[in-house]
Amino acid sequence: MSGEFWQHDILIVDDNKAFRTYLRTILEKKLKLSVHEASDPREAFDFLKTKIPSLIVLDMEMPYMDGLTALRILRQEPLTKNIPVVACTVLTNKELIVELAELHITDYILKDNTPDNILKKFEKIISSLPDKDVSFKML
Repeated sequence: MSGEFWQHDILIVDDNKAFRTYLRTILEKKLKLSVHEASDPREAFDFLKTKIPSLIVLDMEMPYMDGLTALRILRQEPLTKNIPVVACTVLTNKELIVELAELHITDYILKDNTPDNILKKFEKIISSLPDKDVSFKML
């Protein structure tokens, strides 16, 4: 079932290092993705100044700035407004889901999901992304 999506890279933004490592392991080993990490939105915004990933996984509860606020900022910036975002949360309230949908998230995952369910969801999400142009021009 696992694919190889090596041309895609993902930025995981989550203050929980253990969860970042857990998710990184699943995505790198099973889907062959290139994974980058940020422990908070500040780090993510710094990263985005140098590289635009295929997908951002964004935690909704972080101490410096919550994911919803970070997502609003991403959607206001021309370079980041169209990056697919997967919200990552332990919260399941309907108001949050509606607000996330209004900000055009691609999907969301619950942190307490099983590795198999997370893998299936990400495989579906990554499969729906357009292929990145990995060609280059010789000068």
